[in-house]
Amino acid sequence: MNMFKLCSIMILAMTSLYFVGCADSPNDVVVKYFEAAADGDFDEASEYITGPYSEDVVSYLKKQYNEDPKQIKEYAELIKTAMESSSNNAEINGDKAIIKPFDNDPPLILKKIDGKWKIYTY
Repeated sequence: MNMFKLCSIMILAMTSLYFVGCADSPNDVVVKYFEAAADGDFDEASEYITGPYSEDVVSYLKKQYNEDPKQIKEYAELIKTAMESSSNNAEINGDKAIIKPFDNDPPLILKKIDGKWKIYTY
């Protein structure tokens, strides 16, 4: 095999590994969603959510942010801490994941759409 083909194959393999390694996990998506909301960036937050009620959820989050941004920021920090806990790893089954950040809250359902995890509203 000539050197050009070998180098091309190596570059392709490394690029593929890079993109696979950069894919957000379900836990990452949950953290990024709440961090975006805590920053008041609802366009970014809406990138991490899907489902029939996603627009309603983002609208509600905006309303809550406008009333008390400190509360949203505190919750985002709690979520981040919870997601860093090894006990909160997502239960992944194919293109569906379930995360239960807190015992008293309902679980978060995520779906993989076009290779990206998104919080699913139902």
